[in-house]
Amino acid sequence: ISLKAEEKGVEVMFSIAPEIPRMLVGDPLRLGQVLNNLAGNAVKFTRHGNVIISVEAASPAEQDTIALTFKVTDTGIGMDAAQKERIFAPFTQADSSITRKYGGTGLGLTIVKRLVELMGGSLQVESEPGKGSCFSFTVTAGVSSRRYEDSVCTADFSGKRALVVDDNEASRTILSTMLESCGLRVTSADSGEAALAAMKQSPEDDPYLCILLDYRMPGMNGIETARRIRELYGSAAAKGSLIIMVTAYSRDAVSQGMKEQDIRAFLSKPITPASLFRAMNEVLLNKGITVDVSTDARTSVNVGLQYLSGARVLVVEDNSINQQIVTELLEHIGLTVELAGNGQEAVAWWPLQRRLTLYLWTCRCRSWTVMRRPALYARRDLLKSCLLSPLRHTPWPTSASAVLHPG
Repeated sequence: ISLKAEEKGVEVMFSIAPEIPRMLVGDPLRLGQVLNNLAGNAVKFTRHGNVIISVEAASPAEQDTIALTFKVTDTGIGMDAAQKERIFAPFTQADSSITRKYGGTGLGLTIVKRLVELMGGSLQVESEPGKGSCFSFTVTAGVSSRRYEDSVCTADFSGKRALVVDDNEASRTILSTMLESCGLRVTSADSGEAALAAMKQSPEDDPYLCILLDYRMPGMNGIETARRIRELYGSAAAKGSLIIMVTAYSRDAVSQGMKEQDIRAFLSKPITPASLFRAMNEVLLNKGITVDVSTDARTSVNVGLQYLSGARVLVVEDNSINQQIVTELLEHIGLTVELAGNGQEAVAWWPLQRRLTLYLWTCRCRSWTVMRRPALYARRDLLKSCLLSPLRHTPWPTSASAVLHPG
């Protein structure tokens, strides 16, 4: 999702209320499918602006449970009342022109609605044409009795000052809330010029501990703002401040400027409290090192997607909902998907002599499971150039052993 948003210039943000417990008990698979689908739709129908994925407590925690409200809010095309009535019907979107323009089957929201209901919630939507949409649902999660050892705030930031510089109001608010949750006093600025003015007004005996600079701002961008700070104060350290570059884009676009301005920390959006404070902790506690807390998966995913683009995949799955979810995810990254509803269909598919790069087989599938596939294993010569991967419904150690040592 972040990759697609980056291509469109749309910012994806996480807003996690500070009071949410760090260790919860629930259904991460279903929740992930729901949020991934809603966020993917939000990016698809947003030309510019934001997609915000947020979670807050619907009510105070009671004993071992807490009600959580999840929201996916965008600044996209929005919908009128008539369109909202139709979006949850299978294989329909708001209207046919949207299907032609943005693509998709329209089945995704039907699946999302059902998954939310399976978690005991109800999917709601608020929308206005031209102003965007907000999909929300509330589910109850258990509060784990286990203690999460890796505290977000491992350093003492209480009472220290921070400066957040971003032309995006939503981003400023989210970052400010994260910093305030660890006791920092936050000043925000909506431009590089405003940041310089804030630096000028900063008392010598009460400097900013850190300055979070958004890279892409109109007028003076983050690199230029850092350069001006160095010109005025010799270096950010002259004011006792750590500069952290924040961007919704890849590090490649800003790496040279960061090196020239000696910026030692980089964060790629969407930012979580953990990633923000990990960067601050590592730089402040290990003077002189350079920290990159960009989403590490992004670089590897980019390489993988380039290799897989256009490849053909056979998905063997007997659950129609899982078929649709897997198909949309794979097609979204440029793969061509073939479907088989059971093991016999999968083996019968082979005489078509189409080249496969990846073979995804659910571990528990009607007719034959991936662990009981003698006919397929007997024809293993057909799989020499094909990657076989199980879609797990069982714990991975059991699945792995059976798949790697069939029969």
